[in-house]
Amino acid sequence: MKDAAALSQIPTEKELVERPVLSPTPMADSISLRLEMKEHSIEIAMKEEELGQKELSAERLAALRAWWEQLPENVQQQIQRKEVELELVTQLSSTDEAKMQPEQTDPQIEQTGEALEEIIGSSPEMTFRVNTTLLNKTAELASTEGSTSIHILKKVSADLKSFDQEVHLTTASIRQANLQTMQQWWMNLPEDIQLKIQQGELRIDLSAVALDRGIESAELLGEKSHQQALLMGDLLQQIVGFYRQDGKNYPLGRIRTQALIEPYQEEMKLDEKVNTLIRIQLRPANELPAGPI
Repeated sequence: MKDAAALSQIPTEKELVERPVLSPTPMADSISLRLEMKEHSIEIAMKEEELGQKELSAERLAALRAWWEQLPENVQQQIQRKEVELELVTQLSSTDEAKMQPEQTDPQIEQTGEALEEIIGSSPEMTFRVNTTLLNKTAELASTEGSTSIHILKKVSADLKSFDQEVHLTTASIRQANLQTMQQWWMNLPEDIQLKIQQGELRIDLSAVALDRGIESAELLGEKSHQQALLMGDLLQQIVGFYRQDGKNYPLGRIRTQALIEPYQEEMKLDEKVNTLIRIQLRPANELPAGPI
């Protein structure tokens, strides 16, 4: 069974940060994804007194056994044959930062994994994740709430190009509708894709393309697209998220931005008010951009 140590370092905080301007990247190939079989997921509440305990409560053991026994036989067989993967996720929110340290959060998820192996009768493919949120104290009242979820994940292949998104800007300023489009794009990504981005396996390439309609100079168009690339990159980073370490905020994942100018073509069939296209594409993080940075 895999070690769950230090998994609770995965953060959730979000803030704004500036990103660099980079050059285009060629198309990526397909990628293997893990999609959740949501109808078979389970969430088990965690009591505060269970934190740090080396043994599972009788109630938790009973819940695990009941979950396994109600699974269809074919799903049980897929788990035993390692055709699908089990993901154990602990969610913990507390006003006490000490409650969110690995020595407090990890024992229960580790013991849950070991108990599942015993119940299943074999060692399935299993991964662990701990998400923590530090809450502000209200009226000096302490609060700690948590749960452990079990997800069954099946592997599928997907073309990264299928996640491309294009945002149309009609003014020099960023409109609320454009922000909502980016937020919706992120929310519609499979959770496994989101995690691959946040953990640095995939990179987001954002291009701000100024459309040359023969009205403005190349210098002015270039400056506009450069500013749009920086601003939209900042806003997209805010959506993707940040983590906190040693009192500082750091961006989750990598976002590369570039500013381009392209002549407007009639086949684009865009409204005459659209002056900039924001193209969002996913790339493998280790794939270098095609041109100079």
